[in-house]
Amino acid sequence: MSFRQIRRDGFKNQHMIVLPEQMRISARKHPLLCRLHVTDAGYFPSAGGHFIERPKGAPTTLVILCMRGKGWVRIGNATREMRAGDLVWLPAGNTHAYGAAEQDPWSIAWAHFDGEECLFWWKLLLEATLSNNDIITLPTDRLYEIRLDQVYSALERGLAARHQVAAAAALRWSLSVITELVAERRHVSSARDRVDASVEILKRDWQRPHRLD
Repeated sequence: MSFRQIRRDGFKNQHMIVLPEQMRISARKHPLLCRLHVTDAGYFPSAGGHFIERPKGAPTTLVILCMRGKGWVRIGNATREMRAGDLVWLPAGNTHAYGAAEQDPWSIAWAHFDGEECLFWWKLLLEATLSNNDIITLPTDRLYEIRLDQVYSALERGLAARHQVAAAAALRWSLSVITELVAERRHVSSARDRVDASVEILKRDWQRPHRLD
């Protein structure tokens, strides 16, 4: 894995768990981990100076949730700003870079994971969003429901198989909640759009009777 990271001394009050390579290999053969297992997870608060560049991508899928502040992500040649509530999904092997903004640097929860389920979770998210965007915007007042902290907390208790299974279960919960929040947000926006369109029709032709389907 080729990467460059500025700020090697870490961030105050950060959480970061990285599974040893041998455990990652063993997880691929474990019946409860082979479909989805967490390889790295953590939380970087107010991560000023944070910068990662992977010209060849990461060997695992990565999800980053911006909890507060601002940052940016570059996927291929496209760079996008990230704010609180934005989530980015970076598939394994895809060229990317990301980092905190100089002013109001982001606080992020993140997880690297692998297994057969990765692609199916991404497809489920795309079905919920009805788009092909790499960045998904979630309601900031409901980020606490996602509970990505439970992923790294499970591994902070230990790295035995049972802890890895707990981390995978916590990740499934987080991805399920993300999918639900995305779907709810889309439905609310869709309903608002329909109401706004109806108001515009009534404004243009208010004297004619209108039927409500």
